[in-house]
Amino acid sequence: LISACPEAASLIEIQMLGPNNMGITAFGVIDLMASPRLRLDDLGACREVFTLGQRAGRISNTIATFARELSEGDVTNEIIAGARRTSEHAYRGQILREFDRLIDEIWERGQAQRTFDSQRYGVGLRELHELHMAMVGTI
Repeated sequence: LISACPEAASLIEIQMLGPNNMGITAFGVIDLMASPRLRLDDLGACREVFTLGQRAGRISNTIATFARELSEGDVTNEIIAGARRTSEHAYRGQILREFDRLIDEIWERGQAQRTFDSQRYGVGLRELHELHMAMVGTI
């Protein structure tokens, strides 16, 4: 719909629904199902951490793919919708700050569960971001 009618883009909808395309929460739960360390009383807290990670991963992907998507005429990138309220540069900075806040929140919320090391998970998301940035123009 957004490709055919860019005016229909809703920034809040993109922010809320776009991260689900990353599949991080679903894959995280699948990983937990195979983990001997899974504590069922941690499951909700783990899912919260995964959901925060999913948004962080989406932000990273959004930034890394923006130039390519723009050159291809793909108007579905969140930065395009966000730039309606500010500049592309300012919105990019805004979501990069959100990325950092999400990593901090992952570390904080991760302390509420004992199933996996949420600090290492946050470090992994930062490494994913570095990989995305190294692949700008390729992905």
